[in-house]
Amino acid sequence: MKEDTLQKIKMLLKENDFRATDQRVELLSILSLNHKPITLKEIMKKMHGKKVHEVTLYRMLASFKDAGLVRQIDFGATVPYFELLDTDHDH
Repeated sequence: MKEDTLQKIKMLLKENDFRATDQRVELLSILSLNHKPITLKEIMKKMHGKKVHEVTLYRMLASFKDAGLVRQIDFGATVPYFELLDTDHDH
């Protein structure tokens, strides 16, 4: 991953009062690099760091959704999909 992308993700977390833990940075990186909505299972397969429990990932996604960073999409499927919202805006 490009260093500028990593820095943007860390800044995004900080601006939304989240600590930039390795797991949070990796999760948002996966969503950022994926150019289409992705399921929780797909996210878990792409996590390279320590194994993260499914419930932990779901809780992080829920927190990011509440903060307006992530959108949950239900395509009528039995599982939800997640995508990073466009956060490139000027302050």
